[in-house]
Amino acid sequence: MGEAVRLSLRRKLYLLYMMNVSDWICTAVLLRSGRFSEANPLAVGVMNSLSLGFLIKVMLSAAVIWLVYRLIERLDDSGLATADSAVSFTLVIYSSIHIVHAVNFLILFFG
Repeated sequence: MGEAVRLSLRRKLYLLYMMNVSDWICTAVLLRSGRFSEANPLAVGVMNSLSLGFLIKVMLSAAVIWLVYRLIERLDDSGLATADSAVSFTLVIYSSIHIVHAVNFLILFFG
């Protein structure tokens, strides 16, 4: 059972990374349009700089995902279940953010 959960968790981590990067790209494009502002007050400074955004949203998140990827090798079944739940919850949050991005792009292009 543990290996199947590890494989699923690895795939979810990859998806989480891709969603994080696409969130950065979508946010950067929407902000550059001048019609939108960053909703997350903690990310305002990061998103005002493409290089800082790239460093944090692409490079730092890759390092964190890689670290988590390595740590799941050491988890027992209970730890894997907890990690899987946490990553699944985070994917739901990122899915919601992407829905907001899609609506904002509709407003940008057709509104």
